[in-house]
Amino acid sequence: MKFSLKYALAVLLVLACVPLYAPWKMENTSGDNISLRYWPLAVLKHGSWNLNPFRQDLGDVLYASINIKGTLYPMTYFSSSLFTFPVFAVADKLDIGGTDWNHDRISIISRLNAFLIAVAAGLVLFFLFCRLVPVIAAFAGTAVFAFGSWHWSLGAQGLSSQLMGVSGVIGAMYALWRFLDDRTSLRQRWWALAFGFMTGLVFALRPHDALLLSFGVFVMIGAGWRVFGMYAAGMLVPVLSQGLLHLHYYGFFLGFFGLNVNRAHDYEIVKFTFHSGIAGLLVSPNRGAIVFFPLLILAPYLWYRLLPPVGIRESLASVFKLDFSAWNPGSRSPLGMFTRVLALGAIIYFIAISGIEFWHSTWSYGPRYLYELVPATVLAVAFGVQEILLALDRKKTRISRIVMLLLVVFALQGVAVHWLGHGNYDLYVWNSKKFVDDSRAWNFNDLMLGDVIRAGSNDGRYPGALYRLKKYGF
Repeated sequence: MKFSLKYALAVLLVLACVPLYAPWKMENTSGDNISLRYWPLAVLKHGSWNLNPFRQDLGDVLYASINIKGTLYPMTYFSSSLFTFPVFAVADKLDIGGTDWNHDRISIISRLNAFLIAVAAGLVLFFLFCRLVPVIAAFAGTAVFAFGSWHWSLGAQGLSSQLMGVSGVIGAMYALWRFLDDRTSLRQRWWALAFGFMTGLVFALRPHDALLLSFGVFVMIGAGWRVFGMYAAGMLVPVLSQGLLHLHYYGFFLGFFGLNVNRAHDYEIVKFTFHSGIAGLLVSPNRGAIVFFPLLILAPYLWYRLLPPVGIRESLASVFKLDFSAWNPGSRSPLGMFTRVLALGAIIYFIAISGIEFWHSTWSYGPRYLYELVPATVLAVAFGVQEILLALDRKKTRISRIVMLLLVVFALQGVAVHWLGHGNYDLYVWNSKKFVDDSRAWNFNDLMLGDVIRAGSNDGRYPGALYRLKKYGF
């Protein structure tokens, strides 16, 4: 069999994830993810689409469920079942983790489930990058995603809607690239269908994450109405099917998210003071990328130097004028159109989270809402690594040696910070002292990383999953 460096590195990536992600441990996620690990068993073992079978243990846990007229419904979107039901069903059939579905086993399978999603997302991203840059650069960019970002300290820790949303974004990125790069009409339409489905799934999992893919709709329109029809059909499948289930069970098309929006008058969601959110997300010591993911700050420069120009003014003008000729896939190179969609989506998403009251992500390990921006960021990183490879080969490069050095240093900083988060992170260290707000995000005398270091390892911190659930609520 012919040796393939690409597949060898893919295997290496998976093998590295096993000891570093530690899928045999119990999950370590926040309280609002409790539903994700109990709801599959409510359906598979009890035939119940609500959480009443676990009422005795979950009924008094604050974020475990939503009580609607005495029935406990999951605080999750029904589309999450695509990610969880198969794994829990196989674990049940093969007695993985034991034979009795006690709380410890549920927690372990939850983490194993997250591990499989996280590894699959990393592999899809790697194979996407292999189509854009040399395989070594693709591997380096993917490694930064897998081990230098929240994909390690958050995604691999246990089931969360954010992990699923990020994985859906990566799947949509892959489908969009295949659509743009494939000039065969029939295959293009199938990739348009796939892109539509993944975009719809992202919306169904985390509605605001769909902002990252929002400009893809103009590419589909620009490609013609047949292509757009396939895209729309793909999108409607997850959105409508989930929405109808939500209407039946929750009374809102958006499910528990709709319930939260309906109660929005109880608290402020949008504050329209974007400057504080932007500054905080970039450089605050407790909620800034400068600490937790500094590559986000370097990425715009790498994008400017190494990728086709986005043409922000031209792109937005065409949208406002309803002139989609500039979005026709044939009007730009595949890479030019691909990066335009990602760049504009990232900008819109970043502005949106900067404008919400809780831009700092409240109870979290740093600014976790930036997690969704990591796949697009590491695309620029992969191109930056390609320049380093050229420099090592004594060829002409488009970025300076100083920028290359910053890329390496920032990547290593991300690995160190998220290694710390993976091994020592207790969600309620630092966060639980008092309310997390703008002022605490900027408090240099009360650093989150300091508290996390002092907290020590998570290993053995709790005697069991049920104890932690009852005493701490997560």
